[in-house]
Amino acid sequence: MSTSRSPDVGRWRGRGGAWRALAVLAVLALGYATWRVIGYTPYRIDIDVYRMGAQAWRDGQHLYGNALFRTGVKETSLPFTYPPMAAVLFTPFTWVSLGGAGAALTVISTVLLVVSTAIVLSAWGCAPTPRCPAGRCGGGAPCWPPRSSRPRSG
Repeated sequence: MSTSRSPDVGRWRGRGGAWRALAVLAVLALGYATWRVIGYTPYRIDIDVYRMGAQAWRDGQHLYGNALFRTGVKETSLPFTYPPMAAVLFTPFTWVSLGGAGAALTVISTVLLVVSTAIVLSAWGCAPTPRCPAGRCGGGAPCWPPRSSRPRSG
């Protein structure tokens, strides 16, 4: 029985700290970007048109045809070009201000980004394990590389 080791054995050993640091940096960058967007909310014309379409739907007005929605941009009116379901789904955003709707959509988008990243990492074999608990919250970078490409020990 040979006791020699393959050159690849242990190749990933000692890199867990680097991957954890990368995951922490990614989470901090995402949090900072989200905070910046929430803290400074420029006029978001797309959200405004969605909200106006939802308000028109609530009021029983027509969404299509000659209906134009006056935006916050000088002399700019836009049609509602989205599917009717968008007006229904955006109805809760008519209950808050435009800034509140923008902040809520930013948070929702950030959460969905984390969820979709967790789904992709899980499909790649980076599901949470006792050695990789960060996968549970979507920060699967410490699980990288996928298990299928990791060297087998033993």
